Formats: sequence, structure tokens, C-alpha cells
Amino acid sequence: MRVLVVSSMGLGHLFPMVPTMWALRAAGHEVLLLSTAAGAAAGARAGLPVVEAAPGVDWEAELTPPPGEVDLLTRVASRFARMADLMSDGAVRQAAHWRPDLIVYELIDATGPLLAAKFGIPCVHHGFGITSVGPLFDRIRDFLGAALDRHGVADLATPATTIDIAPPSLGGDLGGLRTRYVPYNGGAVLPDWLAAPRERPRIVVTMGTVLTHLDDEPWRSILTAAKDTEAELLLAAGSIDLSGLGELPPHTRVLEYLPLSALLPVSDALVHHGGSGSTLTALACGVPQLVLPQGADQFYNGQRIAARGVGLTAEHEGVSAGQIHRLLHDADIGTAVTEVLAELAAMPSPAELVPALAAIAQT
Repeated sequence: MRVLVVSSMGLGHLFPMVPTMWALRAAGHEVLLLSTAAGAAAGARAGLPVVEAAPGVDWEAELTPPPGEVDLLTRVASRFARMADLMSDGAVRQAAHWRPDLIVYELIDATGPLLAAKFGIPCVHHGFGITSVGPLFDRIRDFLGAALDRHGVADLATPATTIDIAPPSLGGDLGGLRTRYVPYNGGAVLPDWLAAPRERPRIVVTMGTVLTHLDDEPWRSILTAAKDTEAELLLAAGSIDLSGLGELPPHTRVLEYLPLSALLPVSDALVHHGGSGSTLTALACGVPQLVLPQGADQFYNGQRIAARGVGLTAEHEGVSAGQIHRLLHDADIGTAVTEVLAELAAMPSPAELVPALAAIAQT
């Protein structure tokens, strides 16, 4: 079976599909990832064969919203539709050449179902978090008229099913094939200190792959709240320069890059922006989390985390020292985290998903 996997450039959308692609390849199937920009480069680093769908595009210019007052849903949908439009010509050429038997695409990618409709190929959409993003995708479809006309397609294909990686008690409302979330956050050579005995609790702080480069205010508020904590703070800041934040609290370590899936098993809590990958990785590693949402689906994620009791959200009141303390010492949060960890462990693995995908490809 040949499986074409299609993703936007967003790493938070791509990374949850990497274990699915690995599972398909391990079962002997051919996999080709079609993405662009950062998504294409990240796929190659994950050991996957990748096609760049729209090389040479100035994505910053193309995805900058036009001036004028437009509601958030419309602004976001128009940008994702523009991305799909620009990817579609190269994607059609690749699909015509490679002739896949199945197309798997992330929830808000429109290129995958366009290809499925044009070539009559079965398709499956793949979740990347605990929200269905249904209204957003419906709005994306409204902006695709030119691309659909150019490729002779009346409408996007309807997926045969959905791969839902969310634990049921936190959402998981996509239906279809429920599959365990397996963390993939990139790879790295791990430092020796990660395996050394610890003298104090450890909290990881991250603002993800986008917000890290946009604004240091979330970092400032977190560090202010944590200045008197007894815990070691690991600031997963990537390439951002945090020197503008002034003196850091004691027992703080700034990291250039290490995967969350390597950091969290040897840590006690996560403070983060609420991105789907960070949220699910904390659940899969069994650590409490504090969500400081900044945009997109992060507010919903924070609300679900708080409602399930596996962590806290700072959406309204901001980060406080009391919240930092509760992350480390609240027994009820610890109990809920253990419950969801067991829930995830009971879900089918990506490897168990492969026969169902093979059956869909034969329809």
C-alpha cells in the first residue's frame, strides 16, 4: 500500500502524525509526506521521505493577513486556504506521479481532500489534539473556490474515517479510529544531567514552536510567579534570547532544544502555552500541567485540562505562585493525571491502526 500523508507547515499539526507514518512503514507500506517549508524539513529529520509541495514561496508574505477588521475565524481560515491553494499545484503533480492508494491528512489541511477528490482516492483525516476544529475547516472550504475550479474538482472529498488521538475523557469527539497518542517532538542527543539524581522537584516551561519567537511576556509572568519556588526550572526556550528578562530565579536552566518527550518523564510538571502537542505529551508522560493560553485552540485545551482535573489554566487570573505550588503538591491533580495515563495506555497503538487503514485503501 502507498500512503500519501499531507500536512501544513505547522509542526503541531505534523508531529502527531509521525508515529502513524512510522507504524505504516514498519508494517511494510510505502509512505510519502507532502508538506512545505518547516513541515517538509521536520518530516525529513524524522526519517521520512518528503516532497516539498510549494518550494520558493515566501510564506511570511503569503500568510500575513490583509489589513482591515476581520473576525478571527475568517482570518485564520483564509490563511489556511491560501496555504492549500499554493500547495495544490505541486501536490497534484506529485499525486499523479506517485499514485497513492490512500491519503491521510491533518484536520485543517485542505490539500489532502482536494487530491482525494481529483483522483478518486480514499482518504482519512488525522487529529492533532483534543478539539475537532470543525467550524474552522468548514470556513476554510469557503475560500477554496479558485483552487477547486483550477483542478476540476467540485468539492473536497469526504474522509472515510478519522484518526482520533485524544483520550475520551478530555474530548475525543472526532469519532472514527481512536488511537493512542504517542509523543513525537523531534529528536536530540540527550545530555548526561537528565539521568543524574535530582535534589529538588523539576518544572519544564515551554511556549511551543511559534510563540517562543513572538513575545516574551508569557515567560516573564511565569518566572515572576515561580521566583520563590523550590523547584528547578527548565526553560525550553529554543533559540530565543531570554537575557531581556533580567535575573532568572535560582535553580533555573535555559535549554536550546530538547524534546518534551525526553524532558517530562524526568520532571514533575509542565507550564506551557496550551498547544495540542504540549498538552497531549504531558498527559502521555503523566505530569500535571499549567496552561497559559495565547491563541488558536489553546484556550479550549486549557479549559479541558482544568475541567478534567489534570492541571490548571491561567486564562483569566494569570499565573500565580499558588498555582505553581499546586502543580507540585495537589493530590487530586495527581490522581486525575494517573487516571488519564491509564486511559491512554488502554487505547490502541498506531501499529494496531494499520490494518484498518489498509482495509480503507482497498475500498
